[in-house]
Amino acid sequence: MRVGLIQNQERTPVQAVSEQVTGAIDSVRVKLAEREQRVLAKDLRDVAPGLSSTLELDKVLAEILVGVRRVVQHEVASIRLLEGDTARLVHARGNSPDNSNAPSLGKSRLLADVPVYSRVRERGQPVAIPDTQAHPDRSIFPEMHSVRSCVCAPIRADEQVIGFLDLGSATPDAFSPAHARRLQAFADQVAIAIKNAQRFSELQARNRELGAFAHTVAHDLKSPLASLLGFCSILDGDLEELGPALDEQREFVGIMSAAAREMVDIVDAFLLLASVRHVDEVKVERLDMGRIAGDVQQRLAHMIEEHGAEMTVPDTWPDALGFAPWVEAIWVNYLSNAIKYGGQPPCVDLGADAPQNGDVRFWVHDNGNGLTPAEQARLFTPVTRLERIGSDGHGLGLSIVQRIVDKLGGEVGVESSPGEGSTFWFTLPVA
Repeated sequence: MRVGLIQNQERTPVQAVSEQVTGAIDSVRVKLAEREQRVLAKDLRDVAPGLSSTLELDKVLAEILVGVRRVVQHEVASIRLLEGDTARLVHARGNSPDNSNAPSLGKSRLLADVPVYSRVRERGQPVAIPDTQAHPDRSIFPEMHSVRSCVCAPIRADEQVIGFLDLGSATPDAFSPAHARRLQAFADQVAIAIKNAQRFSELQARNRELGAFAHTVAHDLKSPLASLLGFCSILDGDLEELGPALDEQREFVGIMSAAAREMVDIVDAFLLLASVRHVDEVKVERLDMGRIAGDVQQRLAHMIEEHGAEMTVPDTWPDALGFAPWVEAIWVNYLSNAIKYGGQPPCVDLGADAPQNGDVRFWVHDNGNGLTPAEQARLFTPVTRLERIGSDGHGLGLSIVQRIVDKLGGEVGVESSPGEGSTFWFTLPVA
């Protein structure tokens, strides 16, 4: 008993020293961690003014790559934003004065081709690669063989990963877990700035579109209103003199009716575009395209008769998915343009191609003068009006077509050459 007691007493000082050393180490670790947090907090505060100084996305991205230098030392940096299952490089910076060693902008990469991105997106946590040459996945900077180590942090907003912030170095083991944590703290801060800039950009685009559309509508309404008011004034000016001229009165009434119909079409187009803009999800169904084409011809019967247009319509149509009222509006826009700007008389062909890659391509071909490449480039935009076409123009209708087809998951386009007519087309998913 006494021997055991002596041995315990002899070990007590050693244990006490060990506990003191352990406590001192823990105390140093706590102080270092506290110091690291203070330094990080100061660095984040210092870069915050630059991030909040602008709402323009390009400038925000530039400020991010300036600020990250203060948070984590590196040689190459890049920002990629998610677009579905791809990550697009939107900004990059190298350490050379001319930024020549930065990755090339604009490239999109499938997440499946970059396992690091897939892992970071799934876990929502940063990943550091000590040595890219020894790591099975060196695909963050595949075009830059000089990068030997890298770290990737997810940019998280609204509880979702919206992109990645990558840093690279020519030195192996340049990034430790502490660097990854610092980069993640910075990425969480910049996510707010990126999201705000994206929302501001979307708001600007909508405001520009709304302003341009309002201008177009006002311009298009002005001409038919002037005609309507002018002929009403003539008829009202001297009824006694106009009385015997029955044929002339009928002509004036016809002009006023046409002007009124044009006004109704413009207002309907405005209301349609407004409804399309505010619908996030569309309930699509199998389309009876033959019936839709027939309804469109009935709606345009007066225009077809007035221009003496010749129409060719297929007997059968491939099955496609869409929202019938919107698809009818697409055909109305395409056909009315083909009749207005076709030959004399207009010869208009409607058709569809065989389904390919899950889509069906529908088209309208006219025998008009055709369009130059410059004119084609100005189509399908919110405020387009071809100068040589005059007051009618394609712009109002095609902006609606673009919006509708986007909502239905398809694409739009035109094929044309001067003197060879034009073919306007759109695609819809196969039923």
